[in-house]
Amino acid sequence: MMALTRATLPLLETVDNKMFVNKRVSPEIEVMLLLSQHASVGLSRRELGRMAKCDTRRVSDALQSHDGDRFVHLTAKQNYVLTGPGEAELLKRLSES
Repeated sequence: MMALTRATLPLLETVDNKMFVNKRVSPEIEVMLLLSQHASVGLSRRELGRMAKCDTRRVSDALQSHDGDRFVHLTAKQNYVLTGPGEAELLKRLSES
């Protein structure tokens, strides 16, 4: 059911089986965009660090900020997933930029 509500975002591309954000955005938005496309299993902090076009400290800071706002959730398998409020916040931030 969740797959029916997932949007395809033109800001994300996949080349050689590697997904990346193709526009300069803040690390907070970049992390949310990447997590939005991996909703079923999420991504580890390490995976996000490899995929993001910013340094790993900025990824960690973004995750901590989003966790405090409950926009992301850390699963038992140590993967981050974007929550419903996180999806709503992502759409709001994208519409503002």
